[in-house]
Amino acid sequence: MSKLLIKPFGFSNGNVCELEQAKHLNYKEIVLVDGRRVRSYDELMQLVTQDNYKTKEFIEVVLIPSIAGG
Repeated sequence: MSKLLIKPFGFSNGNVCELEQAKHLNYKEIVLVDGRRVRSYDELMQLVTQDNYKTKEFIEVVLIPSIAGG
């Protein structure tokens, strides 16, 4: 199965991790996979187990901090 390349928004470099480690992502932030927002680990798993992701070496995940305004 593919590994994740987790990158903060606006950065070209990221950290490679196993899918299991994605359980610890902060899903209160905006988590994007190919431009699609993912709101939980279960949702991420449903997405990355689709056929179009099975052949990829890395799946890019972009983290965008959630900004609470007042």
